[in-house]
Amino acid sequence: MLSKAEFLAALKRETKILTHLASRLEAKHLDHRLTPTQRSIGELLQYLTINAQASTTYFLTGSWDHWDATAEKAKGVDLAGFVKALKKQDATVAKLLKPISDKAFITKAVKPVWGKGSVPLAQALFENTLTWAIGYRTQLFLQAKSAGLVDLGSSDLWAGKAPKKK
Repeated sequence: MLSKAEFLAALKRETKILTHLASRLEAKHLDHRLTPTQRSIGELLQYLTINAQASTTYFLTGSWDHWDATAEKAKGVDLAGFVKALKKQDATVAKLLKPISDKAFITKAVKPVWGKGSVPLAQALFENTLTWAIGYRTQLFLQAKSAGLVDLGSSDLWAGKAPKKK
């Protein structure tokens, strides 16, 4: 099972990759949508700045009562403020998890997002918070390519660095 330190390190890695992907974007890309009903790149960037903290809060409280206020704050995030907002999210998640012991991180039962019963906190954070971050990172990559950044490559998506020039 994933330890608290491993989870936080993985979340920081996601922030590194997202920071890199965002550095490749320009203002002209932000309104691009894959389909009319999907988030624009700008909206996706905003969502990415709250996804981890909102789900972590849910697992610690069992409630989504915080969602509306959190989502409202994210609406103010623009491309220039994206990296700062991501780093703030990392700090918020670390602060939320700080009082949780390493043992409790693995054994504390929490309410799953879907379904009944309970799951260990570490499992919930891995199966939801972390995998959602990876999934939405991939969506950002694909949307950026669709918006015209055709030179993005696998290393942009998986390592957070531009491909080596041939």
